Amino acid sequence: MQQEQQQEQVVVGILSMGDMGAGIAKLLMAQGMAVVTNCQDRSQETMARAREAGVRVLWSDRALVEECDVVMSIVPPGKAEATADRVAQAAAGSGQCRISFYLDLNAVSPATSGRIEAAMGASGWIRFVDGCIIGGPPRRIDDGGAWWQPSVPISGPHAASLPAALCRALGTRRIEGSASGLKMCFAGLAKGFTALATQTLTTACQLGLGDELAREMEALLPAHWAAVQRGLPDMPPKAYRWVAEMDQIADTMRDNGAWPDDAAATFRGAAAVYRAVASQALPSHQSETRLTATQLAAAMAQRLGP
Repeated sequence: MQQEQQQEQVVVGILSMGDMGAGIAKLLMAQGMAVVTNCQDRSQETMARAREAGVRVLWSDRALVEECDVVMSIVPPGKAEATADRVAQAAAGSGQCRISFYLDLNAVSPATSGRIEAAMGASGWIRFVDGCIIGGPPRRIDDGGAWWQPSVPISGPHAASLPAALCRALGTRRIEGSASGLKMCFAGLAKGFTALATQTLTTACQLGLGDELAREMEALLPAHWAAVQRGLPDMPPKAYRWVAEMDQIADTMRDNGAWPDDAAATFRGAAAVYRAVASQALPSHQSETRLTATQLAAAMAQRLGP
């Protein structure tokens, strides 16, 4: 009974309230956990997500580390290290620090994860856990309390010490090796494929061959074409986040996969594709009229010009 009471008292801080962070927050609260976030200097959209999710809002990193047992970082990859540094500095400057764990769930390379671990280790008491999220945000699938949840692998020497209630709620899975490395390899296949499909289908549209390529793909590579149809229409609003993620994957291929720079540069090219997409006002899955992959590629081709 005492153990259950302790588990119920776990407070989780989530940085930040994007779609994934808000989905994780709702999942945790549905299972009786307390969730807070820091909305200092955040956008109106972020604050609205926090309110809609029912998350208690704090207004500084210091307040966060003084109220939370676990801080979970779920931010765009390019902001992962800066976010960790903020939390570490807030903990160092607090005389009433409560934080015990820092769970990094970002799409970053093992090298980046190692630097974040070092920043937390310098505190002397914050235990770092390497993790990742594979799949989309959690969502309730019926009124009976059932949820669809992404995969949440975790790794490292402190993974087994995370509060049991949090692990149950997230459905974590401890793995050997690096959880961040697993994310890089998975995203390299999944999002690397989407970048390749975006570039080739856009080029086909530039050549006036978009429908012809679609016809051949559907006939000869139906599984690949189905993946293109699923992936491209939902991609534009995420493209800006995927730029840094592709760079992190390239670093992983070079540093951990021992691929030479010109081979790892495959993913620098993918980053360039997503950078180009992010720079355009393309229709997205939130548009009133959902475009097909071919229609989206045609829109991109028109914006790129001849």
